[in-house]
Amino acid sequence: MKRKLVYFSILLFIIAISLQFVNNPQAEAASKYLRSDTNLYFKPGSYTTFKAGTNAYVDGRGYVKSGVLRYDTNLYFKPGSYTTFRAGTTVNFGNDGYVDSGVLRYDTNLYFKPGSYTTFKAFHSVAFRQSGFVRSGVLRYDTNLYFKPGSYTTFQAGYPVSFRNDGYIYSGILRYNTNLYYAPGKYRTHRAGSRVQFGSNGFVY
Repeated sequence: MKRKLVYFSILLFIIAISLQFVNNPQAEAASKYLRSDTNLYFKPGSYTTFKAGTNAYVDGRGYVKSGVLRYDTNLYFKPGSYTTFRAGTTVNFGNDGYVDSGVLRYDTNLYFKPGSYTTFKAFHSVAFRQSGFVRSGVLRYDTNLYFKPGSYTTFQAGYPVSFRNDGYIYSGILRYNTNLYYAPGKYRTHRAGSRVQFGSNGFVY
């Protein structure tokens, strides 16, 4: 009886793993070593060149999910919007074939929510949401950013910031000593150069 239960448990495990592979195209993705510069498709009809001597990560559909660019390359991060990503650095693609993250070749103005953009720093990574708005990146300049409607503070150039789904800032490095509320009617002073995080209500953690 115990042996039958063991066999049954093993069978259920195998079925579960098999279903995971069937339902998830990325489950069959594998690392592919590139012996020479190689053109790989990242979505139907679109390819670019990946660098010899590196590994590319290719999913079960044959599309590259991650790899090292051979050249500075213009790539789309949403329909109708592209920027230039740096040669010799890793770029990652979402399931839709648009860039999920990569290293910027130039200082670049990018939107983090509708109607709001700032300049992100060259030679640093930037990450995008599926909507095409920036999820995180490194600021080129000291920048005023809103952490809730009507309230903003200044974040320091040369450091990463990240944004919530609604486009308000989630975390960053303060440029100046700043009084920030952590509860209604209660605030504390955060020193310049310190990292802060905000909740969806705009209060600092």
